[in-house]
Amino acid sequence: GTLHRTSPVSDRWGFDRGTPIDRYYINNFLTQHSSHIRGKVLEVGRLDYTLRLGSEVERCEVLDNNPSNTKATLIADLEKPLEIPSNTFDSLIFTQVFQYIFNLKPCLEELHRILKPSGVLLATLPCVSRIDTSYGKEKDCWRFTGSGCQRMFDSVFSEQNVLIQSYGNVLSCVAFMEGIAYEELSRRELDVNDPVYPL
Repeated sequence: GTLHRTSPVSDRWGFDRGTPIDRYYINNFLTQHSSHIRGKVLEVGRLDYTLRLGSEVERCEVLDNNPSNTKATLIADLEKPLEIPSNTFDSLIFTQVFQYIFNLKPCLEELHRILKPSGVLLATLPCVSRIDTSYGKEKDCWRFTGSGCQRMFDSVFSEQNVLIQSYGNVLSCVAFMEGIAYEELSRRELDVNDPVYPL
């Protein structure tokens, strides 16, 4: 097609064409670190990655702030203190959540508190994305860079415990904004990692 248009190819993230491009990178990241999905696991929204990638999982919980989510076992607002005992979980899976939390540092401090000392937070955050109106336009607060994430997570978890990875390139960023599905790009195109154009 052409970029000489003011509306995207798809305004549904590409779900109507296949799988959104950010899901390709999220899946790669979580697959790479799947050995940490074990023991007592807390995942946001549903148990997609726990069930697909977890091993030696003893117990899994689903966190959501929406009481209508029938899969949720814990209903909580991440902008408030969590009614979860300290040192509870071995693994927290937070994919594309933090852009909806305005006061992020207190939230990270709560997640640090509920993790066991050897526990791991696996988080993905958007650098490039359209505004998500499904929760209301006022709920989508942030986009993140690698350097911003490094400083933010270091301040809570300490530098030696934080690993930041970025994924994407200018083509995958533009395609994602257009709502093109990852199946419409080649693996060769998707796997180019340009730290100046992270998705």
